[in-house]
Amino acid sequence: MLSNATTGYRVRERRIALGLRQMELANLVGISTSYLNLIEHGKRRIGGKLLLNLAEVLKTESSLLADGAEAELVGRLNEASAKSETKPTETEVANSFAMRFPYWAKLLVSNDRRIRELEQVIEALSDRLNFDPQLAASLHEVINATASIRSTSSILVDTENIEPQWQRRFFRNISEDSERLTSSAEALNSYFDQKESDETQFSSTVEEVDKFLEDRNYDFLALENPSVEIDKYLAALNFKLKGTKNLLRKRLGIYLQDAAALPIDLLLQTLEDYEIDPFMLSEKLNISIDLIMRRLSTLPSELIGGAIGYVSCDAAGAFLQRRSLSGFRIPKFGAACPRWPIYLALQRPMMPIYQNLSYKAQDNTFYKVWAYSAVPKTYYGSKSIPIVSHMLILPNEPGIKPADVNEVGAACRVCSIENCDWRREPSITNKGF
Repeated sequence: MLSNATTGYRVRERRIALGLRQMELANLVGISTSYLNLIEHGKRRIGGKLLLNLAEVLKTESSLLADGAEAELVGRLNEASAKSETKPTETEVANSFAMRFPYWAKLLVSNDRRIRELEQVIEALSDRLNFDPQLAASLHEVINATASIRSTSSILVDTENIEPQWQRRFFRNISEDSERLTSSAEALNSYFDQKESDETQFSSTVEEVDKFLEDRNYDFLALENPSVEIDKYLAALNFKLKGTKNLLRKRLGIYLQDAAALPIDLLLQTLEDYEIDPFMLSEKLNISIDLIMRRLSTLPSELIGGAIGYVSCDAAGAFLQRRSLSGFRIPKFGAACPRWPIYLALQRPMMPIYQNLSYKAQDNTFYKVWAYSAVPKTYYGSKSIPIVSHMLILPNEPGIKPADVNEVGAACRVCSIENCDWRREPSITNKGF
């Protein structure tokens, strides 16, 4: 039974939208006008059969009349309007709009979702066009073959009375370069035709290892058993790229070292008493911050109580490891937004940094972020210190804007933050690009 007054409000709104009087609607569903009046004013419950009859006569879905059935739709409408450059003043009538025009409301929400998907595609393609080494190599091959053909052709055009043997050599060179160009163009075309979701295509061993960890939800607790041998575990795995297995062996070796320093039972017991805060956990457990952050980043989401994101980089800003978090996109290639705390941590080694972030591509979505650059205790007199910077990302409480929010993007080329002092190049998402 449905008791909330908003159900009766929805019935009334739909009746008025169809131009029906209370008497007409009451006769069509087989109840008295006075009873319908009580329903519309939220003073009578609506049974299942009556709800179905009302929905049929009102030419709508029964779920749209039920309490809270359109709550998600209304929420998505408000979310879509919040992203508009021109802020609407009629957000309070979203409920009525969803009730009166469910098709148009769903269409608006669908279009907003599609726009977000396309924005993500733009970001992914921008990454590939600017930083993908495989694409760069293919383009370089096409350019070289084209330049060679042009050079040889110029000799044939500009030089008179070329000896036959040299002509044959030049023609052979053009033929071979043309075949090379055709092969490179076909490879380039196949590369662009492949889907972004194609799990069999990887540009680097780092990307393949990250995908391997993600597919297994970072669940490698079985390896913490002393009786399990990593080499036997790795022997049963197959990868697309040469070198991926060695990189995974290195990652899992660090994982086991961290597990020995901080056993899983001790970590989980501590998390029962304290929230996920690597700085506080480091103090309570007397363990380095970077180890805490690595440990948290390599555990299943269900085990630590929710989704978590993580990224590490070296002193050049190149990403070493990524763990994606819904809504907070980490570029696959090239550098990310210089506003990210992970880069600030590089400037301030051994200094813990905490910030609340607002991701530009996800308005009204906030994140708690910890960043820390670890410096090895010992290193062998190299001119540069092998620093690794870590950043741990957690979604903040929904609907609550924290104080001192730092707005960030993914990367300059796909970021719409205006008047940014850190911008390296114009954004393709800005007007007038």
